[in-house]
Amino acid sequence: MARPFAIDRAFLLDTAVSLVNIESVAPGEHAVIDALESLAVNLGMKTRRIPLEPGRDNLLASVGEGYPVVCLDAHVDTVPPSGRSVPKATIEGGRLLGLGACDDKGPLAAMLAAVKALIESGWNGPGRIDLLMTLEEETVGRGIRAVADSGYQCDYAICAEPTNLRIAVAHPGLVFLEVRAEGRAAHGSLPEKGVNAVELAHGFVEDMRRTIASWPKHPLAGYSSVNLGALHGGDRPNRVPDHATALIDVRVAPPKTVQDAARLTANLAQKRSGIKTNVVMMGEALDTDPKGVLVGALRKAALAVTGKRARTVGWRAWSEAGVLQGAARSQVAVFGPGQLEQAHSSDEFIDVEQLRASAEIYARAVSLLLESKK
Repeated sequence: MARPFAIDRAFLLDTAVSLVNIESVAPGEHAVIDALESLAVNLGMKTRRIPLEPGRDNLLASVGEGYPVVCLDAHVDTVPPSGRSVPKATIEGGRLLGLGACDDKGPLAAMLAAVKALIESGWNGPGRIDLLMTLEEETVGRGIRAVADSGYQCDYAICAEPTNLRIAVAHPGLVFLEVRAEGRAAHGSLPEKGVNAVELAHGFVEDMRRTIASWPKHPLAGYSSVNLGALHGGDRPNRVPDHATALIDVRVAPPKTVQDAARLTANLAQKRSGIKTNVVMMGEALDTDPKGVLVGALRKAALAVTGKRARTVGWRAWSEAGVLQGAARSQVAVFGPGQLEQAHSSDEFIDVEQLRASAEIYARAVSLLLESKK
């Protein structure tokens, strides 16, 4: 049975509020990293900065030593402000409102509160608890990749995202593509004399869509997909456009990989004259054994705290879990308070009671994992 832990509710809320109040849209995350380092040191954790580039660091805070290593992972950056979603926290009707309250500062505060509870319970090993706080998750994901490239490894990892206390064990990978098409200008009344770059770009996207639609579905992560997010080209209706740029979001469900998508992109570009492609971002898919030790620990912890069995689900959004799974060779799951519908919205909030419950679930799950064998 998952051991109970006393969550310091005042610490949890104060921490969540203080984090929301610090603006941290990439590349301006340095202030929140500084604040988090102070919090971690005050809890008795050892800290190490893992640089992304000069003046910008991921933060790793650790307590304990030895095996196993359990990583609690959350990102510190937010999307830009929108509507009431601004870096100014308020608590209304049992909800914490503000930019990042749901994604990902509330869940990060819950992880800090969980570590505090574990330390104050008298836990002193064996094993190590890592709190990993990363940059740029909301843009191109370079923060977690810098951590992986540094050689970081763990045995288990829980990535904080708003899953509504469900255990996400699979999600698609993603590839963000820039497609540039070069055509030949001509008078709009004589389109056959030119080469329409907009049509070239659109045709390339449709070729990708048709191929990827035939890829197999994953039972939890669902289907692979192509979204044409932007298409820019030309300057007036009476001229055949000689240039165009398309921005594409490709989601890749296991067993297909982002490398499969990259190869498809290269092959299709070779077959179409005037097309050049650039991979802007690539993020691996997650596919974790739902019967593994990590999922079992989360399920036991959630049942003990909420009295309900946590559902094991797939997730359509991307997270850092796929990179951690590939680089650290660890069992990884995505789990946290809040609902995905609130993330990136113009009225972001998180339920305070669910926030508290998640902190205790994190603490209990970590305790179970520390007592397990790899």
